[in-house]
Amino acid sequence: MNYIYPVFEPIFNAWESVTTDKKWKQLTEYPGDWHHKWLSHERYRINDQFRHAHAQFYEEPTLTDFLWDNKWRFTALAFLERLYTVRQAQGFLKTRFQMPDTNSGALNAIRMFGIGGSFRGNLMNVFHTAGVHYHALLYAKNNAPLYIFYSSLFELALYPIDTLRTLYYADVNRQFKSVFDCVTQVVEKGGLEHFYRGAGLKVGYNVIFGLNLMSVANDSSWKYLTFPLWLASYGLLSLKTRTQIAGSPLSFQLPEDSGKILENVVKRETMAGLYRGILPFLVLNMAAAYYLPSILSEEKKKELLREIRDMAPEKGIKVETKHWS
Repeated sequence: MNYIYPVFEPIFNAWESVTTDKKWKQLTEYPGDWHHKWLSHERYRINDQFRHAHAQFYEEPTLTDFLWDNKWRFTALAFLERLYTVRQAQGFLKTRFQMPDTNSGALNAIRMFGIGGSFRGNLMNVFHTAGVHYHALLYAKNNAPLYIFYSSLFELALYPIDTLRTLYYADVNRQFKSVFDCVTQVVEKGGLEHFYRGAGLKVGYNVIFGLNLMSVANDSSWKYLTFPLWLASYGLLSLKTRTQIAGSPLSFQLPEDSGKILENVVKRETMAGLYRGILPFLVLNMAAAYYLPSILSEEKKKELLREIRDMAPEKGIKVETKHWS
């Protein structure tokens, strides 16, 4: 009797469900010409792709779809978010002399705690990103300017989560034992108002990010202005991070010094100091930017749907969907 297979059977079944093309498997179970089977499979595949894109463009977004579209940001690439946050804060942490002031130094500080160190604070990142960007999409109803407005509004409402996330990301020495412990220590040291420090800086970045996302996604000529502006706005994120950390148990800066952060940066590091960590930031945001297809212009949506339709093999094969225009 086989005692091993039943233990691993659920894993094998899960792997098969992920890697097996069920439509192709079903088609090949019946006799017939292989070429026609392949054409039918391509028809079904393009049809599913068209329906999915149409739903993203015109139907109300679901939280499940939003998280799935950003799956790489929250999994394989999640550590990059923590890496550039540590780089932004590195020179202002109490632990600044324990690691080289470089990307590799920040990476090694994160790796000291194993794979869990890469994902420390990631859950708060998921909550914050979904809370801000998913709900902005939901209320904007395919309108890009409204998306920018609502994302800024939700950013202000949920900004304390952003502060918690930043503190957790920058905590390379495990000063905080839990989220509750983090809140307790910060409130004791700086009060509840600490969780709203730098909110204006983050909203300013959000507006610039939204304008760039809109212009690039629609291939507008404005992208030649908004793209370099978005790169420059990374300095706002650095100031935001340092403002959130100043006066916390992680930093040597006193709360009353937080208003002089820009002055301190210019004196100590020149303006280039605000752009530490921009490389992992660009890798994350250019490879896995928030996927927001519903805010594309009507012309861009039709163009993308046409491209999917034109992928159907051989002229005359009709994709079975009511959405053809």
